[in-house]
Amino acid sequence: MSKKATDKLISNKIKKLLQVIIELQNGNFTFALPITRLTSIKSLSEKETAAEQFALYLAQKVQQQMNKAEPFEQFTQEEWSTHLSLMSDAIAQMENYLAAPTYEKKQSLWGLLTEINS
Repeated sequence: MSKKATDKLISNKIKKLLQVIIELQNGNFTFALPITRLTSIKSLSEKETAAEQFALYLAQKVQQQMNKAEPFEQFTQEEWSTHLSLMSDAIAQMENYLAAPTYEKKQSLWGLLTEINS
């Protein structure tokens, strides 16, 4: 399967996942999620590239929300700016890694995660 076809397939699965999230938030599922949706979500985690692309997508969505939001009360303006900067760095590194994955780039992402968690 070509990269374009694979990317489209992954994109469709991500859209299904987002639809599930919206439906759950709206209370549209009375008793359970359809098994086809759960299977689709599970397949994302089985393919490393799909999971990485989904993580990037989620990070970009979080960044959009952070850029719109006022700093939380528990953060000073400087701390909030640091969080925004870390988010930008993380997304740039994720995009760089996905464009041309290497062991070194993956290790750099792990290092950034350690920095974020500290």
